[in-house]
Amino acid sequence: RDTTILRPKEAIVLYDKALKEGRSLPIFLGIPHGGELVPKSFADRVKHWKIFGQAIDPATLTVFRPEDDSPFAGAETKISRVVIDPNRGPRQFQPGETGIGGISWMKTLEGESIYRDGEIPSEEEISELSDTFHTPYYRNLHAIIATLTDQYRYQEILFVDGHSFPTDIIVPEYDMYGQKQPLFVLGNNKGVSADERVMQLFSDTLKKNMPSQKEAPELYAAITDITAFNKPFA
Repeated sequence: RDTTILRPKEAIVLYDKALKEGRSLPIFLGIPHGGELVPKSFADRVKHWKIFGQAIDPATLTVFRPEDDSPFAGAETKISRVVIDPNRGPRQFQPGETGIGGISWMKTLEGESIYRDGEIPSEEEISELSDTFHTPYYRNLHAIIATLTDQYRYQEILFVDGHSFPTDIIVPEYDMYGQKQPLFVLGNNKGVSADERVMQLFSDTLKKNMPSQKEAPELYAAITDITAFNKPFA
């Protein structure tokens, strides 16, 4: 980049065209792990850059980003999740029961320090970045909800949190050991965040719209093999 200053308006992208044009459906999307940008104050201290490529959720921008003519609203963050992870609490400095890092990752998948000795970001620095980049992401998501409920008068709204995962790395924290993973994982936090009927609708829709077994036998087998939700992730 030509500048070392990254402003929140650049780091958080809001897709609200459908909302403004009065054609939004009661479905909106979040893309929290597609970002690649790293603040210079952190980048100057990194000694293991590989983790920044491993941590990104591949192709989520392509799969989940609303098109201009899409009837969906959405938001994405351009900050690398290694620096500020929107899927963690704003002050979650330590890893939770599941997951590799807290709001800001300190170690690689191999357990090595991402940053050089004596240059690990402080909690004060992380808190400041959290206020700058984590909070605005959720502020945009909440704004979408407010518009859909207040202006559109929708009584029920579906939020799709878009993720993907690589199949060739070992991540014991996610119960991934390099083996082949399902093509689609439908997670609802074990029934807490989405009704089972919603999950079944997603599964049925995938099957209904996939190519025939003759056209794409491998894809057909992968999709029809959806036998359980929430695996390997909750």
